[in-house]
Amino acid sequence: MSAMLTASPLGERLAAKLRTLLADPGRAPVLVLGTLWPDYWRTLTLQPEPGREDPYHQARALLVGHDLSVPPAFSNTDLRALTDRAVEDPRLVYAADHAESGAITQYLAGAPALLERYRTAPDGARSLIEAAMDARRLGHGPALPLALLEAAAPGYLTDTQWDLLDEDWLEQALAYNAKPLRGARGVLTRIRPRPGHPAPAQPHYRLADYLEQHSHRHRHTLRSPATLWNALIDHAPAAECLTLAHAAQTRGLLRIALHLCATTADVDKDSALRLVAGWLTDAGRLNQALNWYDCAVDAGDLTTLLWAAERLAKVDHLDYVLPWIERAADAEDTEAVRWTALLLARADRLDEALIWAERAAAAGNTGLLRWAAGRLVVADRLDEALLWGERAVNAGGTEALQ
Repeated sequence: MSAMLTASPLGERLAAKLRTLLADPGRAPVLVLGTLWPDYWRTLTLQPEPGREDPYHQARALLVGHDLSVPPAFSNTDLRALTDRAVEDPRLVYAADHAESGAITQYLAGAPALLERYRTAPDGARSLIEAAMDARRLGHGPALPLALLEAAAPGYLTDTQWDLLDEDWLEQALAYNAKPLRGARGVLTRIRPRPGHPAPAQPHYRLADYLEQHSHRHRHTLRSPATLWNALIDHAPAAECLTLAHAAQTRGLLRIALHLCATTADVDKDSALRLVAGWLTDAGRLNQALNWYDCAVDAGDLTTLLWAAERLAKVDHLDYVLPWIERAADAEDTEAVRWTALLLARADRLDEALIWAERAAAAGNTGLLRWAAGRLVVADRLDEALLWGERAVNAGGTEALQ
């Protein structure tokens, strides 16, 4: 079929010979089966305007009336049948898992072409593709802002490659990457809002699914350039910065992780504050961590407060957090009182812990009575343990001693 598409004498001669073969009853039965994308079919079968040259006369006579249309996507019945047969061919399994909206045929045909287009891309286009690959691999969502890609791309180019780019390199690169391939999306295509949906402030692009999977397999050990991290700080949506911060921290990029957490604080302040404080504590930068702990506590979330107290208690800074918990306890938060007793006991400050256990009991939380009795037994203070045990029985019945 490819020879026919060249509009050459060879293509027409091949079409004529095939017509002769199919019309010869002495050579029957003969089946000629081929596949064509719709654009190519229209090229070969379109009737020319009167008076104009007809480059595909024989091809059109061969094809017209003998087509079997292939649906644009597999139906639910087809997909179930595909699942049954997929065990025989791993390529079908992969296509079924990754093809969009049941477009299995397009995915199988387009995937190798996408990989070839990426590998043979000009420098500018390739830099955008790899920036998109790494942004997705690090945790950015599928909608990639153009400003992010443009800012990150120079880090994927050598000085010579950068200097040799045309002034309109970005436009050229976007056009190259957007070209559809065999019925599938291009390498990097612009996301078009549907009618009635708000348009974003700037264009957003989507990386082809196949290339995204390819990058996870083949780029996971590569180091992303600083331009990408800076672009993520400046242009990634705040809702995605926490995931990106995790990716930075696991790669030892604490400064970048802190910047990303600062960006996401408006969306998930408690989680961001906890993460940063914990990372700084683990890195031995306690003075900086304390500032973040203060901010977390000021946020007023009890979970954050108790988490901060436990982390600091582990590094022998319990005295620093006691005023925080006292502040919560003053608000009659019995959970804060309970945690204070537990942390003090863990720090071998049992007498102070008993004061807080007493306070919890006075506030109606008698569960610490039994706990206090157990701690006193361990400390070989049996007389006191008996008194606390009796109080536990009186408060909760004989099951309090079980």
